[in-house]
Amino acid sequence: MKKDRGIKEFDDYLGNLSKEIQKKINLKGKVKILDAGCGYGLVMAGLIKRFGNSVEIIGYNQKREHGTIKDFKEKTIKDKIFTKEEIKKLNNFPKILYLDADNGLPFKTNSFDFIYSLASVYLYKDKIKFFEECNRILKSGGIARIHLFETSIFGKKQEIISKNKFFLQKNFLEIKNNEKETDFIDYLKKFKNLKIKIGKRKDNFHSIIYLEIRKIYSLNFNLKFVNSIDLSSIAPDKFGIKSIYSQT
Repeated sequence: MKKDRGIKEFDDYLGNLSKEIQKKINLKGKVKILDAGCGYGLVMAGLIKRFGNSVEIIGYNQKREHGTIKDFKEKTIKDKIFTKEEIKKLNNFPKILYLDADNGLPFKTNSFDFIYSLASVYLYKDKIKFFEECNRILKSGGIARIHLFETSIFGKKQEIISKNKFFLQKNFLEIKNNEKETDFIDYLKKFKNLKIKIGKRKDNFHSIIYLEIRKIYSLNFNLKFVNSIDLSSIAPDKFGIKSIYSQT
């Protein structure tokens, strides 16, 4: 997992989410943001640099070796996001927590205006639980954007999605109903607040597939977690964890 993606990749990957953050700041004055899998925290640094005290940001990693506040300070200075003097004067440092998202998110309902996740959810055993938890902790009008995976296919949205359905089922998330598989993207069409969207990597013309969640009162996928498979145990060239569900 790459831990040092910055604000440029954040906006490229997740459909210029900074624009939505700015709109909300214009309305409310201040917003609260969760970085789900923050790594070294360069996106958090970029958002603080851009929006100043108008953002309160909490990030989490599973383990300390994935990124700490010490790493945040060193990397932001090295990448010239902040100078040493600016870091000393910074009064809205992000918080970094350490938790396993498969156990749920330890935040109160209606806590965050925005949630984003880059290159993390493919490592979760129970992805559906995470999606439901994101909806729970979003405030009314809140938005979550979650990077699912990237693909070398570049073009129109429907072409990108149709050519990657098999990949999703085989490598990311599988839904079974009486031994018959249901396509995850087709399953999402049941939910008006969920949309698959496309971002991009300008450096090599890859497309990014991400999930957008817009807060509703309660989100229940009606799926039962069955099992997960570490894909690296199947083949050395594979990575990530595949989640398997049955319909209830």
